[in-house]
Amino acid sequence: MTMKSIEQLVDINEHAWQEIQDVLNQGETPYTILPKKDLQAQTTLLQMQITTKSYLGCIAYETGGILFDQGWIKLLGSGNEHIYGDLLSWNGQSQPESGASIITQPLAKALVVAYDVVGGFFALNGGGLGEQPSIYYFAPDTLEWEDTELSYSEFVIWLASGRLSQFYETMRWNGWQDDISALSPDRAIHFYPPLWTQEGSTDQSSKKAVPVAEFWNMNIVGK
Repeated sequence: MTMKSIEQLVDINEHAWQEIQDVLNQGETPYTILPKKDLQAQTTLLQMQITTKSYLGCIAYETGGILFDQGWIKLLGSGNEHIYGDLLSWNGQSQPESGASIITQPLAKALVVAYDVVGGFFALNGGGLGEQPSIYYFAPDTLEWEDTELSYSEFVIWLASGRLSQFYETMRWNGWQDDISALSPDRAIHFYPPLWTQEGSTDQSSKKAVPVAEFWNMNIVGK
């Protein structure tokens, strides 16, 4: 297959970035767009071979990532120091500039596109997680991949919509805003007993910041 050039992938006439910005601005979820580095952005788009007509290609090319709800969910872009990894390094295509490992084993036939601060992961299914080509969520309270029935663009719209509190109702606790504001980009909150146990809960379990890659290696690879 012939690789498309950056000029072919960056579609000036049908560039989705303005539409994405409108979605973010009209939504109710607080967000922060992390600045990109031009070379990383171009490399990401070239390796993914996705055009900027799409939401996925545009976010890969125009952002280092996007933080939603004070960083509760981190949507992957081409990389920034305020987010752990990027679309390439989470999917086995490269390592971050620091040389640190992201994950020991990427998903087969699926693309990790976001992670959250309680050890949950969002992936765009390409046949490895189920039948539908939609976003799947690995839920830390069930340890199962669950079909959100959302396309990638619908997922971004949902992130902006202000409905995260409802989705995470059983995984948030009093004072979570202060706790996650103190987290470094490569950390997530580990509960003990874990949320998937009968004894585990956000109110009763102890909380500890651990590397988010540990959640992946333990719950995805080691499952």
